[in-house]
Amino acid sequence: MKILKFGGTSMGTFESLTHVVNIIAESKDEKMVPVVVCSAMSQVTNKLHAIEVFLAENNIEAARDLFEIIRTNHERVADGFGVKDLFVFESDQIFEVLERLILQGHELSDIQKASLIACGERLSVRLLSSILVSKQIDSKSVDSTFIRTRGQSWFEDEIDWDITKLLTLKTLNPLLENKIIPVVTGYFGMTEAGDYSSMGRGSSDFTGAILTVCLGRKQLEIWTDVDGFMTADPRIVKKAEVLKELNYQEVTELCFFGAKVLHPKTIRPVVDNTGEVWIKNTFNGSAHGTRILKKSMAYDREILSIASKKTAVVSLDLFDTQVTAHRTRVMADLFCLFDEYGYSIDVVTSREGEITICFDRKYLDNTDFRLGLESLAPVAYKNDSSVLSLVFSEMAKDNAGVINRITRVLAEQEISLNVISQTASEVCLLLVVLDCDVTSAIGEIHKELVE
Repeated sequence: MKILKFGGTSMGTFESLTHVVNIIAESKDEKMVPVVVCSAMSQVTNKLHAIEVFLAENNIEAARDLFEIIRTNHERVADGFGVKDLFVFESDQIFEVLERLILQGHELSDIQKASLIACGERLSVRLLSSILVSKQIDSKSVDSTFIRTRGQSWFEDEIDWDITKLLTLKTLNPLLENKIIPVVTGYFGMTEAGDYSSMGRGSSDFTGAILTVCLGRKQLEIWTDVDGFMTADPRIVKKAEVLKELNYQEVTELCFFGAKVLHPKTIRPVVDNTGEVWIKNTFNGSAHGTRILKKSMAYDREILSIASKKTAVVSLDLFDTQVTAHRTRVMADLFCLFDEYGYSIDVVTSREGEITICFDRKYLDNTDFRLGLESLAPVAYKNDSSVLSLVFSEMAKDNAGVINRITRVLAEQEISLNVISQTASEVCLLLVVLDCDVTSAIGEIHKELVE
């Protein structure tokens, strides 16, 4: 039986939740019922993070205003389904937690931040479960406190898989044996000390993967607001098409470089346990979607998909006389610096006298991190560029002509490449171009090598 995960847009309105209820009803049968995982209602997590900021600024009035908006939006949707009283009864304790945190009127501790952000998913599962019960569909809201995290970070903690599997079976199997649909919170787990901890922004998809593996299920369906992974962003390329199948390496590249369809950690645990992940559209249930598995179908074109994201391009000059003799030490210190701040590098290229790296621009807002970079070697910054990730099919591997065609297309449009990088696996090619050239570059490459 399937694990069904519904994203924030699926949980956001009366109309979208009507689709969700229909999908769940169609997924149950006489022998087994699905397990449902929910994100917070659309924009609620952003509002909770804003409350956190307002409290740090001691702006209690603004924090309380957002709290009232969150409560009103949930109750309005519940009232539309005729379940307001049931929802209020089920969720009253969560709103009390929020109120207590706001009334403290000061910056929250990390543990309090995790408790605050978890309220979004805790509210959404109680809302959906109340609606299902009103439709004579047996269900129960379940907080994912049975997912045991290691307590290393409130914002992006690691999972203790062995204990989590035992606790998952202990918590959910009694419900499943009685044909009761568990409606489980995504996004967070709980430490051994009993504190909430997040698994990272957007990690409700990962919660679905955890349950798929721990319950021994073979299919995870991610229900969102798109038909699946596409050959390019349809807002840029009008002829972009849905990809029917992808493997986990291809999907991971797309997720890291701009395709916001699902969380990158989701795929590997499922496919390593011989399962598969589907991307489906809540608002277009008849669409095929994208199937993700360990080995996907063969395509008759070189490029499967093109994704992009804005980046900072930073070059370290190693010809400085003070660091020339210590090139290996600069490289080691560079990676240690990123590890210290928990930051990731998207692209890295190097030669004898220079190291160039690309990473999220927001990292440079951290003054200490920026000073750390500048302590390693003279640094040059560029904040006007984007990384294009061109995910290749098997057909492109060992095909020297593919890169030649790509560079020719860009040259014809007078688009310069600032950085180019490809790993030995040939899964994808990374190109760094100016922000102003992104739309043209994606459109022309798609026209030449995809369409």
